[in-house]
Amino acid sequence: MGQGEANGAGRVATGQIVLAQEMPNKRNLTISLYLLEGEDDDSVNKRLDLIVDIAERQRARLEIPLLEAALLADKNMLVQWLDMHNELLNKQKDGKRLKPGEESKVVNGQKSIDALKDKIARGESMIEETRAKAV
Repeated sequence: MGQGEANGAGRVATGQIVLAQEMPNKRNLTISLYLLEGEDDDSVNKRLDLIVDIAERQRARLEIPLLEAALLADKNMLVQWLDMHNELLNKQKDGKRLKPGEESKVVNGQKSIDALKDKIARGESMIEETRAKAV
């Protein structure tokens, strides 16, 4: 509907607001809001709030698979760190000498494991919050 054309209710569109938003996965969302002749600010704001809510919901729906993929990668990394750390600790317990690089991995390994656990917890929380927005 162009400027000045009548809408279905017989009112004339006197302007337009376009919300263009870059979305995850290289997608774009564009929503148009037409301003109607005689429409008050409160009505425009309510309709604008509605399209912003729609855009936020669509963004959340597209973000969920990306967040889940990142969470899975972090969980896989945690498994690798745990395996490596346990292997080095067992080697050390067996009285075998650790190489210099392995010694630092033993010292810093638990810190890295704890950091990954925290990151995973934050990722799970973020997914829950994003799912709530996508409803």
